Amino acid sequence: MEIGPGNFPHIPIKGSYFVDTSKEALKKLVAKGGKGHMPSDGTLPFRDNYFDLICASHVLEHIKDDSKTISEVFRTLKPGGTFILEVPIHTDRWSKFDEVAGHVRRYDVDELYDKLTETGFKLHKFNAYSSPINKYTSWFVAKLFYLFPQICVNIYLRLVPKIQNYISGQKGKVLYTENFNIIMDKGDDATLILTK
Repeated sequence: MEIGPGNFPHIPIKGSYFVDTSKEALKKLVAKGGKGHMPSDGTLPFRDNYFDLICASHVLEHIKDDSKTISEVFRTLKPGGTFILEVPIHTDRWSKFDEVAGHVRRYDVDELYDKLTETGFKLHKFNAYSSPINKYTSWFVAKLFYLFPQICVNIYLRLVPKIQNYISGQKGKVLYTENFNIIMDKGDDATLILTK
């Protein structure tokens, strides 16, 4: 299951479950064989221990009550299941881009870790990577998003992950199991793989 895929899901569409607040995005996913659902007051419309895998790529930073969403993911994930999470990190790196993107927050690394583990998740693997959008380029990027929103979203979703990997010196995302704070200090965004 993927939370907040919009028009660009990260998991195969056919037969997969998707939760999004966009009726249009869900309609397109359902037309391609996905199973679309709208959340209700932050509650996921599934029974306990239902999914083996849940993904949320750059979604939690848009949700005001992220603690409830994290709890709902934990509730609907089967014991031993995997939660793949990507979020922007380092509150001191807040920029104009975060505002334009509709972010409610960037995450403090230690607070994010505590929030996830206090819910019951176990951190399995992780990485941090740099973004081409930073405090120096955010004003320009925000202006482009304002003038050409659809074009910029399409470019951002297709091109930025490749640029991030290049900047980070990675051909693919390397995931680590040790030195959490050292690794997290090296990037603007984080990938965390957690288990229940």
